Order: sequence, then structure tokens, then C-alpha cells
Amino acid sequence: MDEPSSPPVDPASDRALGMDRPITRRDVLHGMAALAAAGAAGPFSALAAADAAGDDYPPARTGLRGSQPGSFEAAHAHWVRAITSAP
Repeated sequence: MDEPSSPPVDPASDRALGMDRPITRRDVLHGMAALAAAGAAGPFSALAAADAAGDDYPPARTGLRGSQPGSFEAAHAHWVRAITSAP
């Protein structure tokens, strides 16, 4: 079975990218800090984007905004029918 070949190595481009230098402890810590900050801000930025769009939220497209009069009664009646008709 043939082993997959790796792309050709170009030492000039590797040096241009800095691949000849060691990775320092500071680089690792900065990367971890950036990852933690992005992870902590991720859910909040997604919520803010959805809030700003407004029309991306499905109930908003149909005109529903919060609890409407009668919505509890309709849902409760559906639930009661499901419970009473169960075998």
C-alpha cells in the first residue's frame, strides 16, 4: 500500500512564515488567552447579532411578540387532549 505523499517542502517560504523559529511560552499563552476571550464572548456576540437583525427570529416574522392572550389556554387544551387520549 502506498503512503500518501506530503506536499513539497520549500525552505524559503517556510522561513518567510517564521517556521524556522521556536514557539515561545509567550506565544502559547497569548494563543490561549485569545481562545478563552473568543469562547467567552462568542455566545454574547451571537445574541447581539440576532438581536440587531430582529427579523431573523422566526416568531418575529409571524408577528408573535411574547405571550399573547389565549396562547396558554390553547397550549393547555392541546396538552389535556394528548393526556386524555393516551392509552
